[in-house]
Amino acid sequence: MTHEPVVLADAVRRISEDSGGELEIYIIFDADRPQLALQAAEDEDIAVQLHEGIEDVRRSVAAAPRCLPVRCMGCKRLLKKSAYAVVIAAPARPVVANGLILAFCTRCAATQLEVRVHAEIALRKL
Repeated sequence: MTHEPVVLADAVRRISEDSGGELEIYIIFDADRPQLALQAAEDEDIAVQLHEGIEDVRRSVAAAPRCLPVRCMGCKRLLKKSAYAVVIAAPARPVVANGLILAFCTRCAATQLEVRVHAEIALRKL
């Protein structure tokens, strides 16, 4: 198995080029997962892609070694179980080709608005 590192600046540049500067921000809390799974099961393109992204994040958080935990993009606390919201920033189009996934703990961002504010700050920094 080979692993090719991704340079974050390149990934952000590709997303920006694909979007023409217009990003769609999807915010998914743990409570939203059942509905998203139903939509994905009905084969709605965007729901399938978002569901896969969310499940990738959940697996990464669960499998992270203690010496290299996954941290909140806002406050840098450790992410644990389902106490975080996932943000997927992607070009605004029907099918997501490139996207960036961020996670924020529910201590620093417990509402849609708080998560959106933290996501916009993090995306500007990137």
